[in-house]
Amino acid sequence: MIAEYYPDPHFNRQLAKRQIVENIDFNWQRSPINNAIEQEFSVRWRGQLKPSKTAEYQFKAHNLAFTIDGRSVNGVVKLNAGTTYEFNAESKISHYWHSNVIQPSASLSWLDHSRNLTEEALSAARDSDVVVFVGGISANLEGEEMPLAIDGFSHGDRTHINLPQSQEKLLKKLKQIGKPIVFVNMSGSAIALNWQDQNVDAIIQGFYPGEATGTALTRLLYGEFSPSGKLPITFYKSVTDLPAFNDYSMANRTYKYYRRGCVVSVWLRLKLRRRQI
Repeated sequence: MIAEYYPDPHFNRQLAKRQIVENIDFNWQRSPINNAIEQEFSVRWRGQLKPSKTAEYQFKAHNLAFTIDGRSVNGVVKLNAGTTYEFNAESKISHYWHSNVIQPSASLSWLDHSRNLTEEALSAARDSDVVVFVGGISANLEGEEMPLAIDGFSHGDRTHINLPQSQEKLLKKLKQIGKPIVFVNMSGSAIALNWQDQNVDAIIQGFYPGEATGTALTRLLYGEFSPSGKLPITFYKSVTDLPAFNDYSMANRTYKYYRRGCVVSVWLRLKLRRRQI
């Protein structure tokens, strides 16, 4: 795939740089053109897609617009194995409110929508001694001034604190298999884990960890470190436990002032012993 860089957010100036890239997955700390900070620029990618499998593919684009054979992709699109498709994408990094010029990013990913991921997960669980389920939400869902509006999230705000329904359903199916379950929750804010608290064997609050997550989590699960700690936030059972958003008092907020029954303020426990794993 060829990436072409222009020194303005409108493709109006002369091409400044061209390079070959394998994927669109960028988080520019500085301008890719002149290494400057807070530099406006735009990128155009051109290439070809040749699927190895005929399937329906779900594309997910971040901070870019793209077309396949000249047609904009919105949702799921069927691609045939061995067929070559022309691919084009554009990203404009500017000072506008919807674009971050200080640390801009752009990415494109896709998923074989025809795969039965639930059955794949259940099959893997049946062949395992212990199920480690890593779920929760991500910074792509919660943040500030985001365009996303789906169940539980509205432009960066949380409309409820429940775990996404797809994860809750999968966890309940995994529970029926009868294997021990360790639930690792990734989130920047609180999640209501009421069913998990009663039904899984272990819960670990992971927040948004870094590149060494896999190593750290493995050493934690195998008993090399004590899985204990205190949370910097309070995990409520529901948003109904909270006062109105425009109530600026501290009544019934945080573990210190909460008066409506049990609330989890320390959410890090591990029942499984090392020899059981």
